[in-house]
Amino acid sequence: MRPSEDPPPSRRRGRTVGFNVPRAQKRSRSASPPRRDPIPSIKEQLEAKYRKDEEFWATLSKERKERERRSEEQKRQRESTEESAWKQVNRDPLEVHEERRRGLIDLNERYERLRRSTDECIQLVKDLGRRTNAYNEELRDIRRGRQKNRDEQWRTHH
Repeated sequence: MRPSEDPPPSRRRGRTVGFNVPRAQKRSRSASPPRRDPIPSIKEQLEAKYRKDEEFWATLSKERKERERRSEEQKRQRESTEESAWKQVNRDPLEVHEERRRGLIDLNERYERLRRSTDECIQLVKDLGRRTNAYNEELRDIRRGRQKNRDEQWRTHH
């Protein structure tokens, strides 16, 4: 290094040696936006008020429509129930008799189907019982025959 040259700049930020220089202020590295004025302007206050009013009226309107829809639905259901009750009370006796007769015929057909199905099941169980008895009888005969053979072999050898 030659005497006429300036020394290289310091790599470190902060105080320069020998001088009373304040440190460089640190910058905020947060991603938050710059601070707003803590007291909102009149325009912002009015906008916020109108926004709240609009939300309030929209909510009221929505609730009113929902209440009207429910009351209409209840009214239709009540009218339908009343109409069906009136029809039940004021029906033609022949129509009532015919409906009951059809119901009894349907019950009788259902009973017959169940009875046939039950008879088939009973027949299958009886058939299975006969086959099982025959199989067990054959098994007993085989065991008796083997026992007889063992008895004969024992007598002949002893």
